[in-house]
Amino acid sequence: MTPAQEKNLWSGLVDHLKRNDLLPVVAFTFSRQKCDNNAINLTNLDLTSEKEKGHISMFFNKCIRCLKEPDQNIPQILNMRDILNRGIGVHHSGILPIIKEIVEMLFQRGLIKLLFATETFAMGVNMPARTVVFDSVKKHDGKELRDLEPAEYIQMAGRAGRRGLDSEGTVIILCKHGVPTEENLKKMMLGKPSSLVSQFRLTYGMVLSLLRVESLSVEGMMSRSFGEADHQKNMAEIKKQLEEVDHQMEELCRQQISSYLEPLVKFYDSATAYLQVKKQIMDNVMLSSKLQKTMTPGRVLVITCKNHINKLALLLQVARSKQVQYKVLVLTDSSTETNKEFKEDIWYHMLGLAQDKLFLPLGTPGHEILTISSTDIFEISAKSLKLNTEYIISDFEKRQMERFKDSPPGQTCVQAVQELHRLTLLTNDSSKSSNKLEYLHFIVDLRVNEPEMYNNLKKMYELKDRIVDYLPSTQIPNFAEQFATVFTRKFLEEKKKNLEFRLSNAMELKGRVACEMGMNELLITELVLRNILTKLRASEVAALLSALVFRVKSRSETIEDENLPSDLRKGIAEIKTVHQEIANLELSMGIQTDEFQEDLNFGLVHVVYEWASDKPFADIMQLTDIQEGIIVRCIQQLNETICDVRDAARIIGDPELQNKMEEASTAIKRDIVFAASLYTHGENL
Repeated sequence: MTPAQEKNLWSGLVDHLKRNDLLPVVAFTFSRQKCDNNAINLTNLDLTSEKEKGHISMFFNKCIRCLKEPDQNIPQILNMRDILNRGIGVHHSGILPIIKEIVEMLFQRGLIKLLFATETFAMGVNMPARTVVFDSVKKHDGKELRDLEPAEYIQMAGRAGRRGLDSEGTVIILCKHGVPTEENLKKMMLGKPSSLVSQFRLTYGMVLSLLRVESLSVEGMMSRSFGEADHQKNMAEIKKQLEEVDHQMEELCRQQISSYLEPLVKFYDSATAYLQVKKQIMDNVMLSSKLQKTMTPGRVLVITCKNHINKLALLLQVARSKQVQYKVLVLTDSSTETNKEFKEDIWYHMLGLAQDKLFLPLGTPGHEILTISSTDIFEISAKSLKLNTEYIISDFEKRQMERFKDSPPGQTCVQAVQELHRLTLLTNDSSKSSNKLEYLHFIVDLRVNEPEMYNNLKKMYELKDRIVDYLPSTQIPNFAEQFATVFTRKFLEEKKKNLEFRLSNAMELKGRVACEMGMNELLITELVLRNILTKLRASEVAALLSALVFRVKSRSETIEDENLPSDLRKGIAEIKTVHQEIANLELSMGIQTDEFQEDLNFGLVHVVYEWASDKPFADIMQLTDIQEGIIVRCIQQLNETICDVRDAARIIGDPELQNKMEEASTAIKRDIVFAASLYTHGENL
């Protein structure tokens, strides 16, 4: 419907209700913006007498006199004053808390005749009306547009009819887009309420808190819930794995690592550090728009995947699903095909890092098509071959069938193999450096300027450069055999440490800090212990922490806001990096995060920064399209998080951070954002 049609509809409806003595009415609308628009559009509607207008005006002025004069002139307050004087009210999460309380009190006193509200008004607030109107019986639940559930309808429709005043209540459904079917109406009005479903979820904070209390256990807590979590750790299996590792370690300890292998230990440590960072960031790097344009079929890569070590590969296809995968053509020979020994991926990747030359087939080169992940890609060359890659795939798949297994490869496939072989020879020939393949440098060639990605890539390249110092130690006869001794011992040591930690139930310093957090336990703990917050000003800390509590979509592109201080922009990049590291670690441990857990939202960083810098509320409202009430609620919740960080700083003995958190809390706890509730401080209203 057009705005004019909406206006005529509501004007006619209210006139009908007024003539039939069916006011006051609550009009449930499942959109904050629609609530506001409906109230603003009804400028010609006046439902109050002069006496009632006087009561409303006097009450309103008494309520807002606790605010500073600039705050009393905020547009939302001025608009609401005019709307309320005409007997119309608005109630939703975007309204300032003090205004919502004014609306509720005026409604209870019978001075508001028409109230536009979202469904939250029906939850827990005892404010019935004579009539309830549904703007629609469909709502969007964040996933889809669906019919109201019976429990939702009953909760809202139940507001119709005031006990002791009305003999009956009236419920009206507006049919703007057609009349609902009889079946849907019966289901909504008479259907069985939704079954009680357990919403119990184990959180990090719960587990850590239970570990501090000897008389309680996680299992005992779960047994008292409606339903038990599906994915409990099998402790018996972990103990069995630990016993196997201990047995393997005993045998290895009988053999001391020779002194000449000590450099390989340093190579292992530096390679591990590099590969861990590479694994954490490569998926995001490969998803960047610039690299997606580069990673097209025909691109020549250097890959290591299982026993295909340090090979040139031709990119054939990019499969984008939950995790991007790449189909590539590689060269093979008899040694590749017979070496089927399985080891961890990191083993093959380390062998690839130790190679100073590309794999060159012995004799006539064979070929194979692999499906690899982004972590298997070691280099992306500037070279791209103009070949029909789809034909290569179909030709290879055809020859995997029994009846065609002896058929010769097609001409395009042969051409691709020959070109990969030629490029390998040229690149391995040290006398012809001008003919070698050139590899892309992610920072330079892709012109990365996004702070988070730039910092991650810089760290990755720095770690890669450290490996070069230890490469001479890898150029020894039977390197793989010699390195296997070092790799196995180091790998088992790390595995044993991990298994013992999972069995220990011992709480370390990080656990004690995380216990103090009400939300985002892991992320905030890492930010505190990595001193990311300590080096920032109080206003900057408050601004960054707002990303943990702000959950409303915004059009603001904070990371590109040139008005933000450089330290704040850098802090955003660091928080994103830590957040991604935690997500990757959870994924590697098989932990599924809660489906309601959302990503960080930096949409209010600039707003909170200016507020913590003592800017008036009216000024910060010019920086965003987010409604006043949502900003106030976000800053109030932010104060709780700041207090959690303050307590964490006390635990780790960081007085500087503790004082900074107290300063940040003081900076945001002022004026309209923390105005006292009228219910507790409005005795004389």
